Amino acid sequence: LNNIPKEERDNVKYVCIDMNLPYKQIINVYFKKAIICVDSFHVINTLNEDLKKVRIRIMKRYDRDSQEYYLLKNFNYLLMNRTINLDNKPKYNKKLNRYINLNGILELILSIDDDLRNAYNLKETYTVFNRDSSYEEAKEKYDEILNEFIKADIKEFKDFITALKNWKTEILNSFIRYKGRRINNGVAEGINSKISSLLFNTRGIKNNRRRRKRILYAVNKTGFKLK
Repeated sequence: LNNIPKEERDNVKYVCIDMNLPYKQIINVYFKKAIICVDSFHVINTLNEDLKKVRIRIMKRYDRDSQEYYLLKNFNYLLMNRTINLDNKPKYNKKLNRYINLNGILELILSIDDDLRNAYNLKETYTVFNRDSSYEEAKEKYDEILNEFIKADIKEFKDFITALKNWKTEILNSFIRYKGRRINNGVAEGINSKISSLLFNTRGIKNNRRRRKRILYAVNKTGFKLK
């Protein structure tokens, strides 16, 4: 970063990061005029990981042959995935000895424990807040949502609550829209994933010069001359 002229670095308006403190510290040194945003994906991921811990804690209380363990183990995706059609046609389930659709299974899961239902509802509240709020709306609702998590007193949400407290400004900045879109690391994450897949499929490409050319060729969509 020292090799990038200060005038160029001062033109950077936004920098999007995950919740890694050294990233924030580096940006404050080298991009002093930039607004720091936390990628909302990483915030949601932290929330989902904490909900997962709630599910596992409750699941461990039950025998492996129990209906509760079966539901929490085999249908855990219903707690996380909001894109699933829960109102599907009911199917017969041998373990439950009934016809039931995914919405009914989700309700059975949530009825197992109040902590799980509360944790799920909080996750849904934040997910909708994250998806639908404008920057101004986010600023108005943020503290209220944080207090809901604190009042729930679910120990597994400690990491998420800490993140909301420590990264409030940066999380709120992520609601700013630039050219009509929220700032995120989607493009960079996609490139990283492509590079990882390339290195895995080619077992690393030991020749550094060839590896660099292959990566540039794979991730560049406009075409260029390799030197």
